[in-house]
Amino acid sequence: SGSSNKSSSTKSSSSSSKEETSESFDWTKNRIKKFQESFDKWISRAEQALTKGFIESYYKKAAKQLSNLMNTQAQAYDYYLQKANAVSLSDTYKKKVREGTIAIQEITDEATREAIDKYTEYYENATESLQAFEEAADEFYNIPLESATEKIELFSEAIDVLEDKIDNAISAVDKNNLIDQKTKQQAEILSASNVAKVTAEKNLEEAKKQLNTSAMLKGLSTENKEDVQNRISKGNQVNLDLFTEGSDSWKAAVRYNEALQASTDATNEYNKTLQETIAWEREAAKEKFDNIAEEYDRKIEMLDHGTSALDNKISEIEARGQAVSIDYYKEQLELEEQKKAILHEEQKALEKQLETIPKGTDEWHDAYDALQDVADEISKCTQNTYELNDAINEATFALHENIHDEIDRLMDEQDFLREMMSHEKRVDENGNYTEAGYANLASLTASYEASKNNAEHSKEMVDRLDKMIESGTLSDGDLTFNSFEELEEQREHYYDEYRDDIKATYELEQQIYDAEAERLNAQLDAANDLIDAKKEALNQERKIYQYQKEIEQKTKNVAKISKMISAYQNDSSQEGRAKLQRLQVELEEAESDLKDTEMDRYFEDSEALLNSLASEYEELIQNKLDDFQSCVQDGIDVANDNSAIANDYLSGLQESIGYESESGSLISSTYTISSQVSTVIGQLIAIEQSISGLNSVGDADTSEITTAPEVTTPGNTAADLSQSTQNTIKSDADKVTATPGASTSSSTAGSNGSSSNSSSSSAKKPQVSAVTRTLKNGSQGDDVGLLQKALNMIQNAGLKEDKIFGDKTEKQVRKFQKNEKIDADGIVGKNTKKKFKAKGYRKGIKKVPYEQEAWLHDGPGENQELYYRAADGAIYTRLGAGDTVFRNEHVQRLWEIASNPSAFQLADAVPVNIPDLSELSGANMASQVSNMMNHNTAMNGDVNLYITMNGVNDPKEFEKQLEHNLLNNRHVRKIIQTDTIGRLMGADQLASRSFAKYK
Repeated sequence: SGSSNKSSSTKSSSSSSKEETSESFDWTKNRIKKFQESFDKWISRAEQALTKGFIESYYKKAAKQLSNLMNTQAQAYDYYLQKANAVSLSDTYKKKVREGTIAIQEITDEATREAIDKYTEYYENATESLQAFEEAADEFYNIPLESATEKIELFSEAIDVLEDKIDNAISAVDKNNLIDQKTKQQAEILSASNVAKVTAEKNLEEAKKQLNTSAMLKGLSTENKEDVQNRISKGNQVNLDLFTEGSDSWKAAVRYNEALQASTDATNEYNKTLQETIAWEREAAKEKFDNIAEEYDRKIEMLDHGTSALDNKISEIEARGQAVSIDYYKEQLELEEQKKAILHEEQKALEKQLETIPKGTDEWHDAYDALQDVADEISKCTQNTYELNDAINEATFALHENIHDEIDRLMDEQDFLREMMSHEKRVDENGNYTEAGYANLASLTASYEASKNNAEHSKEMVDRLDKMIESGTLSDGDLTFNSFEELEEQREHYYDEYRDDIKATYELEQQIYDAEAERLNAQLDAANDLIDAKKEALNQERKIYQYQKEIEQKTKNVAKISKMISAYQNDSSQEGRAKLQRLQVELEEAESDLKDTEMDRYFEDSEALLNSLASEYEELIQNKLDDFQSCVQDGIDVANDNSAIANDYLSGLQESIGYESESGSLISSTYTISSQVSTVIGQLIAIEQSISGLNSVGDADTSEITTAPEVTTPGNTAADLSQSTQNTIKSDADKVTATPGASTSSSTAGSNGSSSNSSSSSAKKPQVSAVTRTLKNGSQGDDVGLLQKALNMIQNAGLKEDKIFGDKTEKQVRKFQKNEKIDADGIVGKNTKKKFKAKGYRKGIKKVPYEQEAWLHDGPGENQELYYRAADGAIYTRLGAGDTVFRNEHVQRLWEIASNPSAFQLADAVPVNIPDLSELSGANMASQVSNMMNHNTAMNGDVNLYITMNGVNDPKEFEKQLEHNLLNNRHVRKIIQTDTIGRLMGADQLASRSFAKYK
């Protein structure tokens, strides 16, 4: 419009200069000048207006003045053309003037020349007026579009400012509010374009009505008239050549064409703006969607930082070889729950925002994909929650298993001690426990009490899981199961363990019973031996009596003969002496017969008494043995009553073999075995709880790890700028001075500080069981490399460790799953990863509790010849239930014995006393038997081995015979067994001294 105005002004000035030569033109010149100046004034004001209302108002006033100017130019054309036609000049000359072919210098007639000049002046003014009319018409009909352009520029500037604010805003709410404001400004732009279009359409309708009248089309031929009407109906421009130039019809046609062009331009501009607005609204809706997603992503990012920090802490603790406190897993679980809650909020917010994006557009598809990503993250959170629940459960179960294993170790230690004294005589000849017997019984009782504790511990877990099943809940304290199938599976595991503990307890009861049975049977044997000895004594006494009787009878016969000889020498009264002699014989025979009868009765009664005593005592012992529990309880009572003797013996035994108990003695001279076992196990449980972290001690302080830095949301004022920027702004503002008619606008664009997002991954231990993601065909990365390495180690798979999960890796995974008796789907998921979690037995174990995978010699410093894993010399193998794992020192000891048997010296034996049973007499036999059976007899006596080879002088022959004697001597074989197999089971190198001495 500016250029048009200047053109109009220039032409008006030219016209004015000519009018100065004609007084009749003063009124036209003044009116055109007035309208032109007024138009320029309102246009200038409109260009400087800062609000939509003023712009519209000023352009309306400018349009009014322009309309007046256009009408005035039309009137001026009519006036000048009328004046030109009134000049007295021939039509020939007039035509030449109009065509520009006249040569004024050739005209000699002064009057003609003056007429030509006058005609030329009027005609040129008329032509110029007509041109000015066309230009004014063009500008008039473009006023709506120019007004819209001015308003659009104003709104565009506002949009530029809003875009800077959006860039500087932080929160999604602030950004989206600014985006809404920008959308309003864009709507204003569209509205301005629409106003221009509607106004142009109204102007066109007016111009169309004016042209399409009978008055305007009156002078046209029928054909031309139809052509004009047809073009108007189709919205095409009409041909101005069909009209007489300058006529009212021609002017109406010019107005129509200009209005049509302006309407077309306004419509095109509106359509362009409409598409821009539609695109912006889609973009704005998507941008608001992205802002919401970005804000939630930052919240989640802060939680992820906390999770990473916890992962790092867990890895550090694991690297130290310590148990990880479940507080870390609980904290991660809480973070996952927070993350899940935030993701649900984000999902809801994004779903609501998605409704504002037209469905099917690119923006809608991108937003929908992002929404699906949120759903995927929620699913991952759920999976992570399940895995963390498993980790917490595993820690809880690990505590139970560790306590169970430690109690088993206590029992294994008692097995070891009993093995070390297995060569000792536990019951003496009288059926009394020896010190070794008391120690053995006390050790069995300690194991029995420990086993009962294990069973009670397992029963508590079974009851706890049963309660969860009955109540239909998956959570109880620290335990949270992901499914009832998993809960029932654990319940079955612990029920089997509980049943095994009951069986182990019964086996110990059986051993206590066997010990008591051995004692009672020994007592019975001792009593029977005593009775048999007494019977033999009675028989001997009977024989002696018979012998004495025979001697006595023979002596009497000799004396009788002697008396008869003497009688014959001095017979004074033969009859009297004979009678006296017969009486004496009868008396003696009677006395002898009486004595025989008494002795026979004595022997019969004594033998009957002994037989009755033997039968009754055997029945007593058998009745005792028939009552299993009573016998077991008697054994436990005996062990508790004699715990001091057992404690002294076991202490001496451990000292003699150089062995020190791992957890302290289970047998005390002060407390009962039951209370002592409970005390030791209580201390053991406290230690395991502390190590496991279930009592929230140790490294479980996570407050500094997961506390996210506080983020404040600044506003949009100058106070948020840096101090140097504020000083610059203030300084520049102080230099600004007002300029008349000028307007200044400035926008300060800030920049968002970008925070680097450092992603720190926790250093995982190199274990497939520790891999968090599911591995399957197509997976890549370090986790896959770790899987391939493990498969190569476990089953010699021969895989290339290229970190790519291909068909060969899948085949080996299926093979591994098949060997582990799980679903062979070729996918390394939760169940498969568990099977890679092998247990280690660095300290060895006498009896492996169940079939499992295990690392042997797992750690540096082990026997190099047994290394398999290059990193730390571990051997991965499968162990069966009941297998024995020897510690490295066991294997090393066996090698030393095999390599240098002469280094192992033979030791002294424990002496044994054999009690003297010869003092038992018949009258007090029962009492003496009872006293002897309750008498504590110490074993004290040497068992010596003497090897002599008399007459052997050849050293080789001596060596040959020595080897023969050693290998065929049971004592030597026992010593060798103790110094080999016994050492493998942990016996000290001096253990053989407990039973033998070589000389």
